[in-house]
Parts: sequence; structure tokens; C-alpha cells
Amino acid sequence: MVEELHFKSAMHETIVFHLKQCKEYLDTESYKRRISQLKDWDNYLVEQNFQGNDPIDEFLVNTWINRHCDLAGRTIMTYVNSLRKLLMFYSQSENKKVYIPPSYKYDDDYIPYFFTDEDMDKLYALLDQFENGLHNTIPYIHIELPMIVRMLDANGFRLTELITTQMKDVNLDEGYLRMINTKNDRQRLVFLTSDMTDMLKKYCRVMGLSERTDMYLFPKRNPHECLTRHDVDSRFCRILILAGIRQPGSSNHKRGPCIHCLRHRFVYRSIKQLLSHGIYLEDAIPYLSIYLGHDSLSETEKYLKFAADFFPEELDKFEAASQSLFPDEKIWDDWM
Repeated sequence: MVEELHFKSAMHETIVFHLKQCKEYLDTESYKRRISQLKDWDNYLVEQNFQGNDPIDEFLVNTWINRHCDLAGRTIMTYVNSLRKLLMFYSQSENKKVYIPPSYKYDDDYIPYFFTDEDMDKLYALLDQFENGLHNTIPYIHIELPMIVRMLDANGFRLTELITTQMKDVNLDEGYLRMINTKNDRQRLVFLTSDMTDMLKKYCRVMGLSERTDMYLFPKRNPHECLTRHDVDSRFCRILILAGIRQPGSSNHKRGPCIHCLRHRFVYRSIKQLLSHGIYLEDAIPYLSIYLGHDSLSETEKYLKFAADFFPEELDKFEAASQSLFPDEKIWDDWM
């Protein structure tokens, strides 16, 4: 359920009207994020005792932005983007001169952890011995978690889109899943290997899901309620610590070895396999981008950073080719 629109500042009517317009073109996750970020701005205005006729100047705006300086660069960018959109709308609808911050630029220096085959052997051994705690609210997590990790590793799913899949979107006969709840609403089919299909069939038989199209593929105690990201993340983190891959006490807010790194591992293995068959990287990337559910080739390119040491010449070729496909960054600034 999307959060209700309750705001308290002198800008509350403008914010609500703006969000109702945003709902028409934003996907669910982006819309929820926009609500949360503008609530933060709304609370800030209340703290500052902002009145309707007060100026929205550079000091007011930048002070709010600087409150988020400890967040990741990409996250700060989304906060600034949300505020820019609101203030442009406010300026036009109220015919007021306001300070609109420039698009936020950041250096994406995140390098994902690369799970080796040896790492995965350790993880699978621990996952297959994973024991469910007594009185656990997720009675089948010891069966679900090993299956989830194997599917993420083998097929490059995003975790959220996999755990929100319902049985009506699983075709066990032909071996594919229909991805419905996806980032940017880019729905797609993901086909499984024959081995993974057989494993999924066995899982569904054990879980009693084979004939239940109304249930989630990975249910909680209530079969009509799916696992959450936290349900999986927290337990996978414990497995990483047991395997000696992650240090105890490491912050969950700082990216290190995590379950999303399996998607990066999938991309690396896919590229390696394609190159071994004589397929050039610049030819393979557009198809891989569609398979991954990306909305641009530049999003796929981010998954290749960790592979630079493995394919330096191929990556240089792709970067040169991709630059000719995208317009100048200043054009995107107008949309931000």
C-alpha cells in the first residue's frame, strides 16, 4: 500500500498536488521514495517555521540538502531530484521566484564484491544446512533461502522482483518466470535452465505450490504474503559471516558483500560465456540489458565496472560505442 499524503508545512497543498501528478508517471517504488523524500522536506520546513510568503532561497535549500551528506551519492541525487521537481512545479504554479538547486553530480565509486566459485561452494554448503529457529514467523525459510540464492546466482534476478513473484507467473512446464513487479515497470520473461527448472519443480512440490496459482512463490506463514527483502537480507548476512566473507558487526548501510552482488556475478559470468562463443561485447550488451530489465545501456554499463580487469579492451570498445548512443549530459539535466 502506498503511503498516504499527509503533510504539515505551509507548502502542504502544493506538495500533495505535485505528488498526485507524479503518480501518473512514476513506478510504485519511485513514487513511494518521492513521498518519503518530500515528507522530509515538509518536516524541515516545519522545523524552520516556514510561512507561505517566506522566500525559498539558496540557504534554505542547501541547508536541507547538506543534512543528507552522509548518504550515498546516488541517494543524495534522488533527494535533490525530488526537490528540484517540486520547486519547479511550485515556481510555475504559484508564479514565485524560488532557488532551484542544480542537478547533483556524484562519482559512483562503488565496486561490488565478486563472489568466487569457492565462495559459492561455502555458501551453498551453509545454506543447505540452514536451520529454522523455533517459533519462527517464516516456517519454511530453511527451504526458501537456498532456492532464492540459487535462482539469483543462476539467473541474475533482482531480489525484490523474485520474492514478489506469484505462482500464476511461474510456468514450470516451459521453465520460465514472468517478472511483473519490476524496477521501472519493465516486465519481462526470464527463462531457466533445465537443471534449474527441475530444482524449482521439486521446490514447488515440497512447498505444496504446484497447483496454487493464488500463492506467492516464496510465502511467509500466511501463504498470501511474500517474504520481504529484510527477511532474506538479514539471514543471508548471517550466512556470509559464517562463511568468513563478511565481518561481524559491519554496517548494513555500507555496501560490502551482499546478496545484490550475486547479480553482478551473473553479469560477469554471462559476459565471459558470450565472449567464449565469439560474440563481441558491444553486440551482447543490448540483449543482456533487456534480459536484466534495465531501462538504458548506461545502467548495464555500471555492472561492468568490476570486470574491467578481466576485459579491458572489450570494455573500452563498449564505452566508445555507448558514448555515441547517448546525448550530451546537459540534455538529461533538464529532465532531472
